[in-house]
Amino acid sequence: GDVMRSIYKKFKQLTSFSYTDIAARLGVSRQAVNNMLGNHSITHINANKWILTKMIDESIVNYQRQIDQLQELRREIEEYEVLE
Repeated sequence: GDVMRSIYKKFKQLTSFSYTDIAARLGVSRQAVNNMLGNHSITHINANKWILTKMIDESIVNYQRQIDQLQELRREIEEYEVLE
């Protein structure tokens, strides 16, 4: 469980998703997610890997969208010309 908790801590820092978000996605309680992260069974580990990677993929898409919007804003700023 320690490795999964360490992974989850990084996941939470990078994505800002919480136990509650994972629980809502899986339709289970926050406590069930907490227990799942401590469970060493192959089934639970694979479920953890699956849900975390899916949520990371969503974060990547959202961050990419933000990056694209920021780059577009930057272009607008760079192209803005003051007319005297």
